[in-house]
Amino acid sequence: LDAISLALLPLPNLTSFLFNGVPAKKLSDGFTIWREYRFHAAIFGLRSWIMLVVLCYQKHFGMLTYMPVYRACLVTVTMMFAKLATESFPAQKSTIRGFYGSGWAVFAAGYAQYLGTAGTLTGTEYDFGLHWLAITVIQLNAFFMTLRKKRIVGPNTVQTLYSLLLLSVLYLFLLTSMINNPPVS
Repeated sequence: LDAISLALLPLPNLTSFLFNGVPAKKLSDGFTIWREYRFHAAIFGLRSWIMLVVLCYQKHFGMLTYMPVYRACLVTVTMMFAKLATESFPAQKSTIRGFYGSGWAVFAAGYAQYLGTAGTLTGTEYDFGLHWLAITVIQLNAFFMTLRKKRIVGPNTVQTLYSLLLLSVLYLFLLTSMINNPPVS
């Protein structure tokens, strides 16, 4: 079952490159998909997918000796590929966080993305859930952005759905962790 799930999980990201008509730059009318985002979604989705493969390997065959080194290498390589993807497209003002109007929302979105990278780098007691949910957030957001591009939903709907996805990650990993293991005073 693990092998089948792992084989199917990256398919939405990988098959997205079969479709043409995705603009090179973000459109100014809200959360729509653009080529750079498509590459970033694939890069960060594959980062979580690789972690899931490694975690499944550990589950079935035992611990890997140099896991912290593997994690650091994976984060570094994905950041290098993300930078390369960004530099391969026309310069733009900002990332997806640039679609948020308030400073608080920009901070919250950026912090949630930071937590995903930190969780990959350090590991958590919820490693399987973290990476599974990260892929889900990435793939659903790309789907929502595609719905927006086709004018099926409005920009506020996509922004709200993406925010709810990020909040689900925050709930699962920060609040659940604090409830299960409260900080000692």
